[in-house]
Amino acid sequence: MAMYRDTLSQILKPEGLYLTDGGIETVLIYEKNLDLPEFAAFTLLKSKTGRKVLNEYMIPYLKLAREFKCDGFILGTPTWRASPDWANALGIEDEELAELNRLAVADLVKMRHSYDRKGFPIIIAGMIGPRGDGYLVDHKMTTHEAREYHHVQIETLAQAGVDCVIGVTINYVEEAIGVVKACQNNNVPCIISFTVETNGKLPSGQTLKEAIIHTDMKSKNGVLFYQINCAHPSHFRHLFEAPRESWMQRVRGLRCNPSPKSHEELNCSTHLESGDPVEFGRLHGQMKKLMPQLCFFGGCCGTNEEHLRQICITLNALKD
Repeated sequence: MAMYRDTLSQILKPEGLYLTDGGIETVLIYEKNLDLPEFAAFTLLKSKTGRKVLNEYMIPYLKLAREFKCDGFILGTPTWRASPDWANALGIEDEELAELNRLAVADLVKMRHSYDRKGFPIIIAGMIGPRGDGYLVDHKMTTHEAREYHHVQIETLAQAGVDCVIGVTINYVEEAIGVVKACQNNNVPCIISFTVETNGKLPSGQTLKEAIIHTDMKSKNGVLFYQINCAHPSHFRHLFEAPRESWMQRVRGLRCNPSPKSHEELNCSTHLESGDPVEFGRLHGQMKKLMPQLCFFGGCCGTNEEHLRQICITLNALKD
């Protein structure tokens, strides 16, 4: 049973500070020395040992949020790759895939019991990723095709009890709209996180402004709010230095990379691009000044709890 699904819009307030985790796949690969075929963290759910690793990964972030007196925490399932095409590439049948999605939620529900407190809600988010490559528009679908494809995973996550669904590293608008419509069909709130290139545009070439306005229009404002992920703040900062427009207010979350390298450069990198955590925190302070409505912070590729600590330090200093 979802705990906060019906009250999510009241809980996630623009003036609050809500934390989530960092770059789960890069932490598991580079810091924990684990093999994640197809960058698929959900494969660890197949064993008790793997599930233990996933639970232990999340705990430092929860403790960090409590330490800095954040207003809540978003526990995201490790299911970014747990959709039919990726599962098929990994030799995982439909029935097993559904069970792994359910297990991901069940483990986080147990974790929530240990950390959820009055004034510190733990929101469970079902994380879904693009059907194709997160950096390339290599399998472009119509809105209808996207809705049908993502419905399978979203229905499973919704029935398992997530409070919301977050579509992460979405790189073209038709897939975003399809995700939102699949969420609407399953009566679960939806957050969309677009990724952008170094010029601030989606990999499809569409501007962030166009993508948000179009998604809102076609989904009848079906998105709770938007995020930007898997991009460095320098890639999109200029968009929010322009005169204020209404679409900008719809962006309330950041899950950035600490490296300013392009997606292509990151793909070719032979080592972890973790950047400077202190500088990373400072950049988030600058973005918060430009975008006061930002309230949801996490990390993406190359980030760990130290990057999130520096974000918390910087944002807390802005309050003083």
